[in-house]
Amino acid sequence: MKSTILLIALTTSLICNAQQEYPLNTDFTIIPNNSYLKDMNNELDPLVGCYKAIFNNNEVSLFITKEPYKLIEYGNRKFL
Repeated sequence: MKSTILLIALTTSLICNAQQEYPLNTDFTIIPNNSYLKDMNNELDPLVGCYKAIFNNNEVSLFITKEPYKLIEYGNRKFL
């Protein structure tokens, strides 16, 4: 009996504390603090790569990669 109650309590606590996932293009001002912004529609894939430019005889290289699970702090709000 105690193990059944413990199992129900553990399951309930895991379900209630689950982190909500939102797509990247969601307005971050309306989602709860510590929410997870996920690239659900593969919006970042076309941007990943190496870009090179020459300006005033200076070569500039830009390397763009995806970083999953990166904590972003914006003011007093945090997003993962």
